[in-house]
Amino acid sequence: DAMYEIGRSGLKSKQQIDALIQPVLDLSAATRGDLAESTRIVIGILNSQNMTMKQLAPTVDMLTEAFTSSLVDDVRALGDTFKHVSPLAKEMGLDFNEVAAALTILTNKGIAGEMASTSLRGALAAMSSPTSQAGVALAQMGVRITDMRGKFLPLPEIIGQFERALKGLSPDQAFRKLGNIFDTRNLTGLLALADEGSVKLRAIAKRYSEAAGR
Repeated sequence: DAMYEIGRSGLKSKQQIDALIQPVLDLSAATRGDLAESTRIVIGILNSQNMTMKQLAPTVDMLTEAFTSSLVDDVRALGDTFKHVSPLAKEMGLDFNEVAAALTILTNKGIAGEMASTSLRGALAAMSSPTSQAGVALAQMGVRITDMRGKFLPLPEIIGQFERALKGLSPDQAFRKLGNIFDTRNLTGLLALADEGSVKLRAIAKRYSEAAGR
């Protein structure tokens, strides 16, 4: 049950536990899920992002918005997807709302759950540490992943560059063009994001940011 999940979480102080309860109740009510499952999801996100308790409630508000405004029909799968992708995204300095928006787009395009998280995480990993061959391919496409100081660009800006580089190409041509950068599993997600476009990605991320009060 919910108290068992809290006990497993390692949270000790009454203040921490009290701060956890309201986000759990909010998520459970919004998704009509049981309290134990909502507790597990919230704790998983808390741990994967190394969040403070103060950051938790806005993030759960964003997760709730993602669930209620998309084709996602399993909040547990959505929570697990965030947990799988968010550590690398945080390491890259990417905005959590933008990553959530990308996962929503993939889900709405039929790439859901583990497939979505594997595809996005793989694409991010390939971009964060490109091989020499991938680096050449990115340069030839005119795609920059980082700014002049080596900081990763915002995800919509990166996707926008791929969107422009692939414009006018057939799916087969785009697939071949990206083949030196991403493997087949990661390609599917990247192509889906580029096809949907950076404008859509920004719009969803903005909605999530507003839901979280950020």
